[in-house]
Amino acid sequence: RPPVYNYQLRQYTPTSIVPSCVDFISNQYNKLHFKEKNMLEDMIFYGKSHYFAKKILPYHADSVIINFTSKEWTGIDANKKRIWTHFIDQKLFYSTNRFLVTKYLEDRPNVPEIDQECPGRIAQWLGWQIVSSYANHAEIPLQDLMNQENAPLIFNQANYKPK
Repeated sequence: RPPVYNYQLRQYTPTSIVPSCVDFISNQYNKLHFKEKNMLEDMIFYGKSHYFAKKILPYHADSVIINFTSKEWTGIDANKKRIWTHFIDQKLFYSTNRFLVTKYLEDRPNVPEIDQECPGRIAQWLGWQIVSSYANHAEIPLQDLMNQENAPLIFNQANYKPK
């Protein structure tokens, strides 16, 4: 057993190996200028990585791609609007506070600022939703998406709004 917390152990299961490798491989194609060093840039970077992994592994469940449990995925799906509203109300997208950015982007057992049941890395999930919306809206090929370096452009043209 690796010396990690229980919520991190699911990253070390056979099911998560291939999506994790594809996510890692996506880094060599994922172009992004980190001009402002803000949350949005990180979210779009991770969002592009997860989008790439889903395109390469279309038969893997979304929850497996991002390494959430099915219970966490169901909770996120039921609370999309609440998550989006929290990011808007707290003005998180353009935050440059690295402590704050880490709270929403990195692995942790939950994000109590949103809800006790909200899993860590929720900003990565939201970035994936924004990137998916942009790719579908712009009908952009995967290679062009991965080469798009402008995070605010992706965010603005995505017109993402949870249903």
